[in-house]
Amino acid sequence: MTHRLVYNDSTHSYTLNGRRCKSVTAVAKIVPDSYALEQWRKRQVAIGMTLEPRLAERVAVDLDNRETVDRVCEDAMQVAGAHHAANRGTQRHRASELADLGGKLLTEQQRADAAAWQRTLERYEIEIDPTFVEGFAIWPEHGVVGRYDRLARVRGRRRVVDLKSGENAVRYPQGTAVQLSLYGRAPLISAGIEVAGDRSTVTEWMPPPADLDLSIGNVVLLGDGMDVGELWDIDIEHGWAGAQLGLSIVDWRKAQRYGAELSRRVEPTTNLIDLINRAGDEPELDRIWQLHASTWTPEHSTAAKQRLAAIATGAL
Repeated sequence: MTHRLVYNDSTHSYTLNGRRCKSVTAVAKIVPDSYALEQWRKRQVAIGMTLEPRLAERVAVDLDNRETVDRVCEDAMQVAGAHHAANRGTQRHRASELADLGGKLLTEQQRADAAAWQRTLERYEIEIDPTFVEGFAIWPEHGVVGRYDRLARVRGRRRVVDLKSGENAVRYPQGTAVQLSLYGRAPLISAGIEVAGDRSTVTEWMPPPADLDLSIGNVVLLGDGMDVGELWDIDIEHGWAGAQLGLSIVDWRKAQRYGAELSRRVEPTTNLIDLINRAGDEPELDRIWQLHASTWTPEHSTAAKQRLAAIATGAL
């Protein structure tokens, strides 16, 4: 089967064969314990609301609108600087990509980021293969898609190499290990990418290189204030065990029409006509109708009218 992938860079969304897909990054977040991250996010929202009190007023005027409250929370995190590392990470990724593919570096910041990247490559003997720079990896059977940074040679071994700006990627590396293992063990990776604006389209695929190391991947940690990055080994063989759990959960969530068929209302064993005929007053009849409106028929309406007449005359 020919697979058609469309990636929208502005929304970071993937569509495979016309269907929205889950990202490798999202799957990598399923397995690790996210408690510490969620607590950090709460703190960032609180800090942002404190630094910019007008955000609280935006919530106050639209308290029941979840979309508004969600946007305010994101804005609060922006005020607190929570997205700074992610934004700088995106900029470094772009600068390193331009450097590896011979693109033009347009700003002083891009040139500085590219220079730091180049120094890192030289220090750790990392050889870039332009064929495997910023490519896509897919798991069609599971509807999972991701974008890897590099499949590069690190001191002679071809490995999955990921550029990270935040130290949590190596301090709490479970998610990182899952992520890199999914790139390395993907059934197919892109063999050609068509780019138009912020949209990338892939229709040509190939298996990953046969000599790709599936036991160890690498993270290049290159953050603010670092003139040269750090190289970290990541145990992606252990990551693969977690990745299989994540993929299983993705499949489980899709089953039974994404859970819609897991619950069924149980019909009462008591005959509805008998319930109507035993009603003691009009409010009780009304409650019976409300509870059984979905199965109410003209026959039940006739029985209810007869019961009301009996109640009115006292012929109970």
